[in-house]
Amino acid sequence: MEVARSLHPAFNREFEHGTSELYEVLDPEAEWIPITAVLDGTSYRGHDGVRQWIADMRRDWEIFETRPEEFRDLGDDRVLILGTWRARGRGSGVELDTQQAAWLVHCKGDKVIRLQTFTDRERALEAAGLR
Repeated sequence: MEVARSLHPAFNREFEHGTSELYEVLDPEAEWIPITAVLDGTSYRGHDGVRQWIADMRRDWEIFETRPEEFRDLGDDRVLILGTWRARGRGSGVELDTQQAAWLVHCKGDKVIRLQTFTDRERALEAAGLR
């Protein structure tokens, strides 16, 4: 749970300030299936893949923040996190706030080895084996 709880603050600081804390939490070969995978089906592997995704997101979004609200320990080193996200488009200024999201996190020891983002909480609950 501790690793899962540290993931979002580390991500938010990486996106906003370019810190390296996120990569201390992620396994060097972690699979990252972000929110954009819902649209384009792309996932990323390892620190370099996650860095590339964040760089791509920064081009389009001035603000992108995840806000975890509930952590469910699923056992087997998995945690389901329910929360929201907010963003502001870099060029358009369009703001999205309180968009529902869920993150299924797989850990090994003190590292995240897989993160999958869901925009549909029912699908997240299914993937977690809770439906």
